[in-house]
Order: sequence, then C-alpha cells, then structure tokens
Amino acid sequence: MPTPIIGVWSWTDGPAAAVTASWVTPLVRDTLRNTQMFLVGGLVVFRKVLGTLALLVLAPLMAEGQTKTTITGNIQDVTGIAATSGTVEFKIKPSSSSILYFVSGAGVIASQVANCGIDGSGDIKNLALSGACTVWGNDLISPGNTTYDVSFLPNGTRTNRIRSLLISGSTYNLANPTFAPNVKLSPQRVTVRAGRVEANLVPAADGVFNLGANDKR
Repeated sequence: MPTPIIGVWSWTDGPAAAVTASWVTPLVRDTLRNTQMFLVGGLVVFRKVLGTLALLVLAPLMAEGQTKTTITGNIQDVTGIAATSGTVEFKIKPSSSSILYFVSGAGVIASQVANCGIDGSGDIKNLALSGACTVWGNDLISPGNTTYDVSFLPNGTRTNRIRSLLISGSTYNLANPTFAPNVKLSPQRVTVRAGRVEANLVPAADGVFNLGANDKR
C-alpha cells in the first residue's frame, strides 16, 4: 500500500517536497518559539510549526498504526482431509443494520461481514487467494465489546460455526482461538406482598362458578 502523503514542506533555499508519514520523525518541540525539529528522510529540519500543520502530521501517524489482523489456519473437510476450496466467513456480533462499526483514528468503516478463501492446500487466504486473510481486530472496532462468529465452508459446504471469538493482534491462528468470557446474568427477584382478604365470597348455589355474581358459585 502506498505511503499516505501528510503534507508539503518547503525550505527557504530549496523546492517544496511531499512529506509522507513513514519518513517523518518528530524530534524536539520548542513551545516558547513555537518551533519543531523533524527528522525528514535522514535530514534534520528545523521549521516553524503551525497548529494545522502539526495536526496534519500527528493525525496520520496515529491512523497509520491501525492495521488489520492476519488470520492463519488450515481448514479440513468433514472427513478430516485438508479442503481444496471454500470460504471462511467472519461476522461481527452483535450484528444490526442500525449499528455503524468503525475503526477509531483510521477513518474506516468496518464491514459487519468479511469473507476469506481456502486455497488448494486448505490454508486460509483472502477471497482472491492472492494474499493473506485479514480482518479488523475486535480491540480496534468501535463501538466496543464486539466478537466474531466464524463459519467454515470447506469445499462449499458449511460444516460448523464458532461463536464469540476475540480477534486481535498482528496475527491470529484459528487453531489457537481466544474466546470472549461468558457473562452470566442473575435475574433480580422481587417479592410482592399483598394485604390479606378479610372476608370470603359465599355464593348461593353449588356447582356454578360465575365470577362477578355473588349469588352463584
């Protein structure tokens, strides 16, 4: 992926240059003189810093640290033989059309459903089988407290679904899963006490039950 351009720097006796997040390193900030020293591509540059420029520099540096988790694992069919095709589905839970999941600081909307492919050796890859399978980690997704339900479809046949997986870190092996802790809800019991009835209704006839008429029973 090309490195994002975060701004344009110019020197008094030199041409303007596009500055990218990968080769800009803040060194020292002098708050009294409102100046900042940067390491730009191996060259120390001492420049006057404006608030907007500082924001342009710092915000992409924070966003650049948000990367997807690479998913690994070998998928087998129901007979225990490595699958030669198929897909693996990752679904964010809780799922709802009214919830917008996003990645904080990266300006990215996280899809509630992601699909990866299974290559001829049973290894999980991206859907085009041209690279790694990647999904956003639950620790980066907002709103928080999400999990993944992962469904396996080796050779096109759904075999099982694993619920409440917690995915995070740079890599995650499906053969060594991490599950969300079970939360047990204890219902609150309330005892309602009513005052006693001081008298009984005594209907006039036996074998007749007509609620609301005090002369029948």
